[in-house]
Amino acid sequence: MSRSATAATRTNGCGMSRVLLVDDDQDILTLTSIRLTRAGYEVTTCADGEAGLAAIRRDRPHVALLDWMMPGLDGLQVAEAVRADPEIAGTRLALMTARPDAERTGFADEHGLDRVMIKPVSRQDLLAAVAALCAEC
Repeated sequence: MSRSATAATRTNGCGMSRVLLVDDDQDILTLTSIRLTRAGYEVTTCADGEAGLAAIRRDRPHVALLDWMMPGLDGLQVAEAVRADPEIAGTRLALMTARPDAERTGFADEHGLDRVMIKPVSRQDLLAAVAALCAEC
């Protein structure tokens, strides 16, 4: 797990905005982390669902960006575990996936997600989504 932060941090009603990225693709972790860090977010990354769920429980990020298809716990299983745990159920969750079936109406609500983003996610869409989710804290 790696952690990055900048002096200029995004804030909201929760204080410093912390974002957790969970994806088994190192290139996506690196690029997304750089984009969010440059935008002023405190970013933590994990390469699998088990580590991601542990990081949510330990670090209490405001937003967790989850890949759907990962070995072990996938993003939907992480979302289910988060929503079932009252101590972390308020974490904002977004699924980042290449699977277009996730765009189906009602998919996000059915899986306890606040947002679904189809990969590749543009820089502008990523930053807008994270800003909106952080504002909901």
